[in-house]
Amino acid sequence: MLLPEERRTNINHAAHQLINLISRAASEAEENDRMASAHVARANVTSMQRTSTGLWNSHSVDAAGILASQQRRQIQILCAAMASVSIFAAMCAIYWFCMMRRNYRRDLVLMLILGDFYKSLWYLIHGSVNFARSQVTSDESFCQVSGFMLQMGLQACGRCQSFLQSTCLVC
Repeated sequence: MLLPEERRTNINHAAHQLINLISRAASEAEENDRMASAHVARANVTSMQRTSTGLWNSHSVDAAGILASQQRRQIQILCAAMASVSIFAAMCAIYWFCMMRRNYRRDLVLMLILGDFYKSLWYLIHGSVNFARSQVTSDESFCQVSGFMLQMGLQACGRCQSFLQSTCLVC
């Protein structure tokens, strides 16, 4: 059994060790941030030195030069989580709209929800594959297909919105 003074000494010693550990971790984090910002600055300089040929430039976008790996991982997790929430909400709305009596406006709203569901599904698929592989470059066929499918979902939502607007103007 430790005496009260020995206990206080041990607690003080442990507290000092913890403070030293936290200060070392903070200084390492600051050093990592400095290195990441220096890497971003170097990437920006090298990207500015490249000559661009317009829209048909064959250079792949290098996300590693823009964001640190921790930031990319956080964005990927956030993207997958929000896409999952959107898919769940769309599935609830689809069920609710299928149970209601049908008319033209409700069909348009249902098509809008389906387009958003499709778009969110491709956000989730691309985010999951990107998370699993750590990075998908823009010249890969998967990136091209997922971009096309995502654009198709966006166009479906846009068309449904324009039909809904024209319906509201007529009525």
